[in-house]
Amino acid sequence: MKLGIVAALMVLVGDMLLGWGMHDATKPGMEGFLSAYLNLSDGRILWSALLGLIGIPLEALCYFAVYRLISPYSARLAHAYRSGILGVLAFGGCGVHVPCLACVFFYRNMMAASPETAVDAS
Repeated sequence: MKLGIVAALMVLVGDMLLGWGMHDATKPGMEGFLSAYLNLSDGRILWSALLGLIGIPLEALCYFAVYRLISPYSARLAHAYRSGILGVLAFGGCGVHVPCLACVFFYRNMMAASPETAVDAS
């Protein structure tokens, strides 16, 4: 459980590196949501990706402690929970978090190159 708290703090730091900013509410739709990432540096995106890539699977490993707490009371629910943990281990860090940050990096660089087609390309 202690490792889980450290991993959760690691992921929190990574998310704060990425999400500490304001989006432009005057822009409509997806362009308004993605406008928060225009001022991020490559270093912040990279550190956020690395912290999530390492921290999310570490969090998922610690979910097995919760699985052990569930299993004496309901084997069926514990098995379903364990299946979900395996999904998070397989796809949480490298299947969801890092591709989202790749999209942020792509959008930011597309806005620098061609602002009128950046939202359509991403």
